[in-house]
Amino acid sequence: MLINLRNAMMAGKRLPYDAELEYLQSSGTQYIDTGVKGNASASLVIECTFLQKQYSGTVGFVFGSRSAANKRFGFVVIPGGSGGNYSFGYRSDHVYNVALSSNFETVRFVATPTLAECTFRGTTLIASDAPLDTNLNIYIFTRNFSGSTGQNFEGCLASLKIYANGVLVRDYIPVRKGTVGYLYDRVSGKLFGNAGTGDFVLGPDKN
Repeated sequence: MLINLRNAMMAGKRLPYDAELEYLQSSGTQYIDTGVKGNASASLVIECTFLQKQYSGTVGFVFGSRSAANKRFGFVVIPGGSGGNYSFGYRSDHVYNVALSSNFETVRFVATPTLAECTFRGTTLIASDAPLDTNLNIYIFTRNFSGSTGQNFEGCLASLKIYANGVLVRDYIPVRKGTVGYLYDRVSGKLFGNAGTGDFVLGPDKN
């Protein structure tokens, strides 16, 4: 991290944060508005590395948006039951019947005008109700429920990328400025702060 900061300063640009973090953690009330709409006509791809902290209680969206029952998508942690599940789109044929993990994991979600699919732990599931189009901004650590939040995620985020029509439009890494946590977008060079309440829990500084 120090090398990156030094190289950026030598190039005449000072990064708008003090340190990169291993992760940013939400307690369930903090979230990020990406400003990118869940519009399948844009052929969206989302790649995310996360760690959940809740193992009982309500479900939590790592990211997502919803405008109607048949227009919703996101990646969901479903605690409880026989060890919990993971799902995308939150329908019965989108569920990964695998135990919840205590390790960071990566998920890849794809939505096009004719297809919605998700790849997790080496298994790809295809949605029967594709393309899961919402046309609402995608939220991180929760879902955008027609402008409100719902089913918040208690866990950590190590990275998240969004591609639209094959172009990288968001490349988030967790950072801190002082003692305040943000997601820094390496595409726009901007900090994305908490749109909810309370404060993000900061992971360790990266060396």
